[in-house]
Formats: sequence, structure tokens, C-alpha cells
Amino acid sequence: MVLPFLFIILSYSCTSSPPPEIKPVEDIDRELYRIEADKYLPDGYLRFKHNIKGLKDKIIHEKSRFSLLRNYEEIYKITKGVIDEGNEVLRIIRTKRDEKRQMVFDKIKSLEVRVKIIDEITLKINAGIYARKKLTLGDLAIKEAKISLENGKYDSALERIEMAYTFLEDAEKSVTPILRRYAHNDLIVKWKGFVNDTIKESGREKITAIIVDKAEQTLTLYKNGKI
Repeated sequence: MVLPFLFIILSYSCTSSPPPEIKPVEDIDRELYRIEADKYLPDGYLRFKHNIKGLKDKIIHEKSRFSLLRNYEEIYKITKGVIDEGNEVLRIIRTKRDEKRQMVFDKIKSLEVRVKIIDEITLKINAGIYARKKLTLGDLAIKEAKISLENGKYDSALERIEMAYTFLEDAEKSVTPILRRYAHNDLIVKWKGFVNDTIKESGREKITAIIVDKAEQTLTLYKNGKI
């Protein structure tokens, strides 16, 4: 009677299923940590971590039972649910990261265009050292932002972008007065050309012309090209 009983026990033990493999769950968890899941989807990530702990606790509890009484069927279902949950969290976060990456990329491209314009302006009007220095610092910050972008460190890239904005704004402010002087001089040249043309027309057409100089607060009457 003893031998058949032992045979039944051994047979039952051999057919008992092993515990589920949780490596896929741990792989998802490592990937979520790598892509900073806690920043992009904190609630979903914490819930996933909580469910991982619950799963491991269940496996430990089941293993602690007598081998003949172990049943991993329910734990297999829970494991699949945790894996599905982790993959969904991964999908959402990857979408958010892709959107953020595109936003950072667009900002960098916009700044690069801005640098090019300021660079051309400062060279044409022979701007001072201060403007060129700020422009150089802005360009350096943009290069650092691009490195952070390539490494997937989007928050770091955004910090460098903000630095670049500040440097470029300082450069623009320093060249604005110079640009205004250039624009003012250009208007003066055009206004003087207009006055000369008007005086010539007065003499040619034998007509009267009135020239008003708001800056000097004067009014001059020309007749036949002469005062």
C-alpha cells in the first residue's frame, strides 16, 4: 500500500506546473525606469510598480506552500495582466517622449535660424564685442541642447534652449540701437533725395513747392526751384 501511495505523490509532483517567468515584467520595468516613466506618467508607473510587488509576493507565497498544493494558474493570469499593463504604460510614455522630442527639435531649429540672422546682422553693421560674445554663448547652448536631444535627455535640452534664448535676446538688444541708427540714416538719405527731387521739379515746372522739416521745425517755400 505504501508504494502505490508514493507513486501517486511522485506523479502528482511531476505534473505540477512551474512558477511563471517574471523576467519579461522586470525587463519592462527596467525600460520604464530608463525612459523616466515617473516624469511622463507617474500614476501609471507607480501602479505598475505596485502590481509587480503584488505579483512577486504571490509567487513567494505560493512557493512557500507544500509542493502538492501549489497552483500557479491564477498567478499566470496575473503575470499576463501585469505584462499587458506594462506594455501599455510603455506605449503611452513613448508617444509622449516622441512628442516632446519633436517639440525640442523644432525649438532648436528655430534658434539656429535666429542665430544665423543675428550673425549676419552683427557682421554687416560691425556690432560690438558684447553682441558677438552673447551670440557665441547662445550658439554654444544650442549645440549642447542638440547633444542632450540626441541622448534622449529632453529636459536637459530644454534648459539649454532657455539659456540660448536669453543669450540671443541679449545679443538682439545690444544691436537694436545700432539697427535703429542705420534705419534712421537710411530714412534721412531718402528724405533728402525727395527734397532735392521736389526742388528740381519746382524749377523745371515753374511751380511753387513747400518743404516741411519736422526735425528742425521749419517750413521753406520754393518758387521756380529757388527759395
